[in-house]
Amino acid sequence: MISRTWVEIDLSALRHNLTVIKERLKGKKLLAVVKADAYGHGLEGLVPVLDQYIDFWGVASLDEALKIKNDKPIVILSPILQPEVTPVVENDFIPTVSSIEIVRALSKEAQKLHKVVNIFVEVDTGMRRTGVPAENAIEFINDVEDIPNVKIMSIFTHLATASLPEGGPKVLQQVRDFRNLLKRLRNSYMVHVANSAGWLRFPETYEEFDLVRIGILIYGLSPFDHSPTIPIRPILEWKTRIVDIRWVDKGMGVSYDHMFVAPCRMKLATLSVGYGDGYPRSLSNRGYVMIHGKRAPIVGRVCMDLTIVDVTNIPDVKIGDEVTLVGHGITMEEVAKLADTVNYEVATRISTRVPRIYLEK
Repeated sequence: MISRTWVEIDLSALRHNLTVIKERLKGKKLLAVVKADAYGHGLEGLVPVLDQYIDFWGVASLDEALKIKNDKPIVILSPILQPEVTPVVENDFIPTVSSIEIVRALSKEAQKLHKVVNIFVEVDTGMRRTGVPAENAIEFINDVEDIPNVKIMSIFTHLATASLPEGGPKVLQQVRDFRNLLKRLRNSYMVHVANSAGWLRFPETYEEFDLVRIGILIYGLSPFDHSPTIPIRPILEWKTRIVDIRWVDKGMGVSYDHMFVAPCRMKLATLSVGYGDGYPRSLSNRGYVMIHGKRAPIVGRVCMDLTIVDVTNIPDVKIGDEVTLVGHGITMEEVAKLADTVNYEVATRISTRVPRIYLEK
């Protein structure tokens, strides 16, 4: 079946990225962050490759954890809710906790099922989002140690400013605060701090710890406004096709609200993709695509299912021609900048109605 718009995933590029990352981890364990359907890349098709390289899966929710059919440990990185306790324990998932009520609920369920549930404890050293506040962490961890059928597997914190050029002082303060807390614990645990940005920029976030949480780098994307400092390759290309071609005369309005008015006679092509597929509406009148290796500017509003581009200066364009939205000639980072967002959002917003095709290129 011919798709109106589709994503191609290069599995050989994925293997390349994982090899590059593993070589630089120097024996540290790798938690692959695969939340949001592997950052929009389609997790199901990536699992067989990722499984060869990683030590832990990292997801955001119980629903995501249930989709992974694999024997490697699965960590739910966001807080779980009370109704999720039973399936978490039943499936041997590793929840991240910062609530003593949830820990007690996990304990009760684990005792009922004659199990021990492993947990990750997040300590908030500056993110101000989730996690046990650092000033309460020692008491919390000691209390958890006394709760039956619950075992703390790991303690970690999350960096708030690692991707910012000026974020270094705050990162190093978070590490110092976390390190001081660890010295006061009565037991030792697996410890981790570094995300992709922290791992690339700050040796202090991983050298003395056990594990690194890598997400966006796996997919060949950068956590910064610039290219990453390791030789990774994007694994995703997003494509569509031309479904209509027409000429418009000077002064004619184009697409919804006529926010674009033709300044001269123009040749326009309509593409079979829109914001219903996750293509950013904010690219209206400011983005571009690649057709026959040349840039074709977007004109007018990006619609739910269709987008119009100017092909006046691209010869031999015809209905059915392939169009690149993200890929050769236009990076995810460029699209994100034009859409006034970040590459994370562009990737994760690609709709599930856009099929992912897995290739060995």
